[in-house]
Amino acid sequence: MILLVCVVLVLWCPCHIEKVKTIIQLYSEFLSPTAIILGLVLGYPLLKRKLVDGHITKQFEIINEANRKVRNEALRLKAKYPITQDYTPLSKEYLTSVYEDVCSLNELSLDANSVLYKYTELLRRALCLYIKKYDECIGENGIVQENNSAYIINRDTIMAWMQHHLVTIYNYARTMQEIPTESPKKRKYEEGDVSKYLTENTFYEIESLDPTISYYYNSQYLMKYQENNNKSLSDRDWLFFKYCYSAVKTTMAMARMMYKDNIYIPLVLSRKNNDIFEESLCLVGYKTSDVINLSTGQTINTYVCFYANIGILDNTSNIKKSEDLNGFIDPYTERSFDMSMFEIKDSKHHMIRVEIQQNKAKENYKLVEKKLISNMENEMKV
Repeated sequence: MILLVCVVLVLWCPCHIEKVKTIIQLYSEFLSPTAIILGLVLGYPLLKRKLVDGHITKQFEIINEANRKVRNEALRLKAKYPITQDYTPLSKEYLTSVYEDVCSLNELSLDANSVLYKYTELLRRALCLYIKKYDECIGENGIVQENNSAYIINRDTIMAWMQHHLVTIYNYARTMQEIPTESPKKRKYEEGDVSKYLTENTFYEIESLDPTISYYYNSQYLMKYQENNNKSLSDRDWLFFKYCYSAVKTTMAMARMMYKDNIYIPLVLSRKNNDIFEESLCLVGYKTSDVINLSTGQTINTYVCFYANIGILDNTSNIKKSEDLNGFIDPYTERSFDMSMFEIKDSKHHMIRVEIQQNKAKENYKLVEKKLISNMENEMKV
């Protein structure tokens, strides 16, 4: 409009040329800062989106590269720990080497898929707990004391355990647990009234990335962890079962495993003693097993189950037959079971080993299916 007025003035009266020049000069001086301001206002969202996209791309690259490193390390360790029939008892040097390799894998996974760090941390915790017990079994001469030899697992056990978990770790490292797609959200380290009196209290976080190292007891990787323990350990590895369970201390994973297989074995056996103390036995692992009846030659499918004492009282050494389990209930399903379903095989390490036929475990599932599903649904709300 201003330009059109200037043209008309010049054509109508050439004497106004100087005035037109002045108008144009003033207009250009006004337009330059205005254009800059308008450009910033209109271009800021686009600039911000560009910066966010760049940050997201960088995060994706970091996760992808860390995943690649974890995959390579998992393959290297698979070659280092092949499954063999080496029944040599673990030496402290060999056990330390395994622990250091797991720690290295754990550190590599810090920037990788969030599940990888949580999963490898479970392995590190289990080994750390077992090493502590191992050290208690070694005498002053550095040799395992004879009365503690039962606590020491063999090399074939740790190799099979590592192999199963390394396959899972490699598969997790081939995936992206989360993809950073959302804009960063402003957060505060300290919330509430005190935040008004704090500086450097804000940060930005991409919500689609899981920054935590906490464990959700209904997570798939906890079930996979327990499945790998059950598959890789043998029925002679009582104590290692216990420490693998102690790395998490939840039976929720096994509840989901049983739901998946349509079986049920009591997750916890609990019994009051004189209304003061409570005996508690927790299922820390179970395995499928085939038993041949010598008189009939018939093969019986069973589960070998390991229960560890987790209560104040330890009465495991006195449990010799199924009748000794009378009075125990399963708090998870809030019901009692006919304990004759169990055949007590042995007790040691503050644990008991029992067998239950697979068809009986399936019958148990029919009794508790509704309660089991209800419990799992409630756990999903936590």
